[in-house]
Formats: sequence, structure tokens, C-alpha cells
Amino acid sequence: MLDLRSVESVRTRGITLLFCTALVGCGGKTAEEDTSTPVDTQAPETDTGEALPEGMPPNPAPFTVNISGAIEESLVFDTPSCSHPTGSANFRAFWRNGGGDHVFVLFAEILGDYTAPGTYNGTQHNARVKLQEEAGGSGYYFSADAEEGDSLSITVESVGKDGAWGEFMLPRMHADEGAITLTPGTVQIWCDEVD
Repeated sequence: MLDLRSVESVRTRGITLLFCTALVGCGGKTAEEDTSTPVDTQAPETDTGEALPEGMPPNPAPFTVNISGAIEESLVFDTPSCSHPTGSANFRAFWRNGGGDHVFVLFAEILGDYTAPGTYNGTQHNARVKLQEEAGGSGYYFSADAEEGDSLSITVESVGKDGAWGEFMLPRMHADEGAITLTPGTVQIWCDEVD
């Protein structure tokens, strides 16, 4: 005859064994809880902005031009714009202060002579740089004057719909009020789009 106590004992031990195995071992130990931070493999990539065209330097803005001589000013420019209409022989770079801290604007232009990236000067080309005070000031207007000995060069490294860059060099400008010196005498041309 079958001893029911033996069967019940075997069944109890079997259930206990299954229970212990499910808890990862017996002896009172349970599975250790994973407290590490889970890695989200579905996280979106960080947007670092649009890539600049190859060779384009970083944006120099805001930059400061100190003026001394006929007038004394410290001008901050942070809003550039460039234009080179399709099929035209003109290239223009223009700066202003987006915060409206002053009413001066700065231009570097090659008019009628722009054919390709390169260096243009104020004696062999129709290249000019001017600093102009808009409405609300004294109406100052300074420009490079070759007859006064002002030496101007505009170097255009690249122009395309995605950007333009280069520099102009002009340490001194003139107006009816007299001469001014620009420090620094080299200003970076940089636009991330061209009209």
C-alpha cells in the first residue's frame, strides 16, 4: 500500500524546489535588483544645426570695430548679410548691430567687377568699403579714398547660395570731417546665406 505521507512529502519538496529555483537559488537569497540606469537606444539624435559648406570658417560675429580719429566710437556688428545676384558682377557684404545699439552700418562692395573669388582692390577695381551713420545720428559717411592714400583690398574666398566668406583690409578711411583709423584693420566677411 502506498504511503500518502511519502507522496505528500515529495510533492511539498518539489514545489519548494521550483519556488527556490524561481528566486535564483535557495538559502534565503533572492535575485539582486539591477539599479543601473537603462540606456535608451531609441533616443533621438542631437541636432547640431546645419553643416557649414566645406572650408567655411566659424562665424566671427559679434565683432567690434574701434574707430579713432575724426570720431571716436566702439561699434559692435552682429548681423551680416551678403548679396550676389545670379549673373551679376556685383558682390556686397553688409553689417549692422541687430540690437540697435548704434546707427552705423558697414559695407564692403565690389561693383561691376566681381567675376570670381579672389582679391579686389580700390585702385584696379570698383571695390569700396564705407561706414555710414543712418538716420538719428550726425550723418557721418566714411569711405576708402585712394587719393588720400587709403589702401583697400577685399578678398572673397567663396560665394554660393549656402554662404560667403572672406575678408577686407582697410586700416584707414576718410570723410569731410577727416580721417579715421579702424582697429582691427581686417574685418571678416561671413554670411551663411547669399541673396
